[in-house]
Amino acid sequence: MITLTVIKSRVRQNKITGKVQSIYGSCPPDPDNWEVVDRGFTWEMTDNNGVTTVGLGRKSAKTIVEANATAVAFQNAIPNVVVNLMESV
Repeated sequence: MITLTVIKSRVRQNKITGKVQSIYGSCPPDPDNWEVVDRGFTWEMTDNNGVTTVGLGRKSAKTIVEANATAVAFQNAIPNVVVNLMESV
């Protein structure tokens, strides 16, 4: 069984340039110029072996409603998926 959970999407954002990068990649060379910020909503998928993946190969949703709708569509398309929707922020 796969568990799909709607979570906040977080990225590193440069305080000076505004550029963003994934929090799952390498650390920036000048970490003091970066901060972690919320940027919409994404999905955390855990398989039956406990392996967790963040994201579904798509851009983050801008709203909880959009993220929840995507999670339900994923559940309807693939058998054996349990979905944990986000109620509010």
